[in-house]
Amino acid sequence: YSGAIQTVRDLTKSDFDEEPSSSSANKTTLAPFAKSLVMSDIKFRYREDLPNVLTDVNIEFPKGSYTCLCGGSGSGKSTVLNILMRFRTPNEGSLQATVRDNILFGFDETPGAVEAAARNAEIHDAILLLPHGYDTLIGGDSLTNMSGGQLQRLCLARALYRDPSVLLLDEATSALDKLSEDAIIDTLVKLRDEKGLTLISVTHRPSTCIKANQIIVLERGSISECGTYDELVSTGGLFSRLVAAGEEK
Repeated sequence: YSGAIQTVRDLTKSDFDEEPSSSSANKTTLAPFAKSLVMSDIKFRYREDLPNVLTDVNIEFPKGSYTCLCGGSGSGKSTVLNILMRFRTPNEGSLQATVRDNILFGFDETPGAVEAAARNAEIHDAILLLPHGYDTLIGGDSLTNMSGGQLQRLCLARALYRDPSVLLLDEATSALDKLSEDAIIDTLVKLRDEKGLTLISVTHRPSTCIKANQIIVLERGSISECGTYDELVSTGGLFSRLVAAGEEK
């Protein structure tokens, strides 16, 4: 679940450098949780050739509790916070929280808005089938797991809940079937048309580009083509070949 969080990002959040400073970490706070946030068997290292900064960290943060993270310099305190705020992804282990908390992360709840975001992300019906609906605990050692496609839609619901003006999508529908993918793209296009939402999508699937205003084709770090779907298909260039290759599968 923690890895899928990076699938969808919006520009209301800051991107941090490899080693975030304490001053920048202090600028971000966590939203209140319905019940608790759980870190289960967390392991983290900054690079593969470096030792773990965190090893087998298990912490539960109940709602309304006061928790102090103590230790000397380099003990991992800031890393724990960065993982909690999703600025770092653990190498092993996972975070546990309810479906509702996953959508709310960073924001207070507005009545009806969580469900609306989930509907727009085509995940509402699946959530209702979970044991406790929106209050079902997912991730870590919980008995409830979500598929890769459901996690992508959950991440999209989180982004849409924030009502962003710019939405960055990094292979946001890669784990979805064609029907679900088309439904989400239709929703995003509707938000673009009705709210002026700016969408910037990274994808390797030409089928997701059909309704784009413009398609930028990159090759070896440079732009090789630019145009609409119909324009690029008619040129016989790289994009056209990608479309043809996809149709052959």
